[in-house]
Amino acid sequence: MSLITNDISVDRAAYIRELQSYLRTVQRYRTGSTLVPADGIFGSRTTAAVREFQQEEGLPVTGIVDRATWDALYLAYLAVLTILSPPKPIQVYQTPETALVPGDQGDGVAFLQVMLRRLAQRFPGIRAETVITGVYSPVTAQAIAAVQRLSGLPETGNTDRATWEAVTRLYGTG
Repeated sequence: MSLITNDISVDRAAYIRELQSYLRTVQRYRTGSTLVPADGIFGSRTTAAVREFQQEEGLPVTGIVDRATWDALYLAYLAVLTILSPPKPIQVYQTPETALVPGDQGDGVAFLQVMLRRLAQRFPGIRAETVITGVYSPVTAQAIAAVQRLSGLPETGNTDRATWEAVTRLYGTG
């Protein structure tokens, strides 16, 4: 059983590789490149990268990874991962039975309105909102009914799964 000290330069190679991984990720994001090896050895390039990071973060520039440096590096690493992670998809439908109907509001309706606005530019029979409101208005319902008519679906003005698929199919055609 080993004890982790405040100076990671004297700890095992696995901890140093973890440190180097964090440094490499943060450096690559901030500068576009990195000189930190991922070799588990706390050498001169790792020390230089730690010093650079400490200076950028306003920490005492010692080249030693104390608790404040480790915590700041880990937070910077998590921030980079968050920034670089793929966007989460907009969940318009929670279940196949769910439909967007007049009076509904939210991101799903706003996204639908954005798509309808684009369709209105390409299909003369569709009239869409001039302003994206995120509220399923009578104009949105009329635009959906036009999409349903073009797609051979029942003209309900509600956006069920079949209608959503028709919107996305038309949207993807050009």
